[in-house]
Amino acid sequence: MKASRPLLIALTATLALAPSISRAERTPPGAFLRYRVQSAADASRQVVEDKTVAARYSEFYKSSPRQVSDAFADFRLVQLSKEWHGRVYFLGRGNRVISEMRTLNKGRWVYVDWKNNPVLDAACGNPLTTSLPRKPRQVLAPPATSNPLLLTAQGGDLLSMATAPAPVFAMDLAPLSILPETQVASIEPLILASRGVSPLPFLVPLLFGGGGGGGNHNDNPPPPVPEPASIVMAGMGLAGAFRLRRRTR
Repeated sequence: MKASRPLLIALTATLALAPSISRAERTPPGAFLRYRVQSAADASRQVVEDKTVAARYSEFYKSSPRQVSDAFADFRLVQLSKEWHGRVYFLGRGNRVISEMRTLNKGRWVYVDWKNNPVLDAACGNPLTTSLPRKPRQVLAPPATSNPLLLTAQGGDLLSMATAPAPVFAMDLAPLSILPETQVASIEPLILASRGVSPLPFLVPLLFGGGGGGGNHNDNPPPPVPEPASIVMAGMGLAGAFRLRRRTR
C-alpha cells in the first residue's frame, strides 16, 4: 500500500503535465519556431520568451523583436481555400536562410494578415513573405477642446479665437453744433455796427425773409422763418446801432 502511493502521485503528475507536453511539440528541422503553436498569440508569446526565435525573425524581417511580436499578434489562423504557390523561407545549415518555391495544398493551416494574405506556415512558423505585415494603427486626433485657440460657448459650439472678429470700441462723440445760415447772417450786423456802419440794410432782409446768404438760387427755396435767436440778435444789432449813432452825434 505504501509502495503504490508514490506511483499514484507520479501518475497524477504525468497526466497533469500531458497537455503541456503535447503543446510543447518541437517543430521539424529548418523551422523558425522552436515549438509548434496553436494560435497567433502563442507565436507572439514565443517570440517574446525565446531569444533564439526572436533573433531569427528579427534578422529576417530587419525589425525589432517587439515589432515582430506585435505583428504576429494581429495574424489569424485559417485553412487555405485553394492551393497556394509561392516562395517559402526556412533555415539551412548554420541558421542560414534558404528559400524555394513550394505549393501548399488546399486545407493547409496558415497564418494570414488583416488582408487575408498568407504570411506564415502554421506547421513550422516559416515566413511566406520577406516583409513584416503590420496592421495600420488608427491615430486618434486630439480633442478639439485641447486647442488653446478654441473656446466653448454656452450652447456647446466651438468658437475659434483666430476667426473671431476683432472687438470694436465705440466712443460717444458729442454732435458738432453747426450754426444755421440765418444765425451766421444775424451776426454780420453786430460786426458792422462795431465798425460804424449802419446795419439796417442787412437787418431788413433778415427780418422779412430775405435770407442772409445772398447769391443766385435756381430752385427758389421757400423763405426761412426767423427763429427766436435770430430776432434777439437782430434786436441787439439795432440797439447797438442806435447807441453808436447817439455817440457819434
